[in-house]
Amino acid sequence: MKKVYLLTLLVLFLGSTRALSQSKGDIHWSFRLAPGLNVATIKDPDPTPSGVRYVADGSTTKEGNVGGISLGANLEYFLNENFAFTPGLWFTTKNIFIRNTDGYYSGVSKYNLVYMQVPLIGKYYSKEIIDNLKLVFAFGPTLDFKLSENVNGGDGAHYWNLAKNEFWDDPSRGRNGDNRPQSLFNPFDLGLFFSAGADYALNDKISLYAGLSLNKGFINMIHPHLKFNDPYRTKVNSSVKIRSNILALDFGVKF
Repeated sequence: MKKVYLLTLLVLFLGSTRALSQSKGDIHWSFRLAPGLNVATIKDPDPTPSGVRYVADGSTTKEGNVGGISLGANLEYFLNENFAFTPGLWFTTKNIFIRNTDGYYSGVSKYNLVYMQVPLIGKYYSKEIIDNLKLVFAFGPTLDFKLSENVNGGDGAHYWNLAKNEFWDDPSRGRNGDNRPQSLFNPFDLGLFFSAGADYALNDKISLYAGLSLNKGFINMIHPHLKFNDPYRTKVNSSVKIRSNILALDFGVKF
């Protein structure tokens, strides 16, 4: 009897839910959790610069895609019942896994990076396709500011140690071009965010979201201030271009 009673309440609850108000001027908060994979692109069109014969001057390739996560909060301001402007604040990992091959030497490194992202996104909500369920599409830029960078384990590719002046085997070769430690990765990235998913209203105050997203980076992740003009000191190949592409499963709740 108790089970029948609880089931009846559940049916009544689901059958009487109303979607959140999405009229012009309405404001809602949403929270995002997005486990993902950095399918980074790595290009090295000039793998062996002339006159440079030292470690980490060889060919740089991607060793694999690396998992990560993004989480944060958004404010959704509705321009009308279908469109919302959605700024937010996210914290996102952009991890990469690379291999450096130079002659007989080959080594790999995993680099872990954390960025604070400021998305400036437009969202489109469809009409209800079934009761309380809408399709959602999002598109817009993200401004990405690096918070930290670390090497995960040993630096087999040597790029980290060389940028930081920590190449202990041969200090004369383990130097950035200006003789000072330098961050290996760019402090800023500009991305473009795309997503598609579905939003389901539990009641008139809360809705749940699930979807897929792509956050494509456009700026080379290698720090622009690394010096490449001294072949006897700088060993990070100046032709290397690394750009992030974060594919993620997006989950969210909106109030």
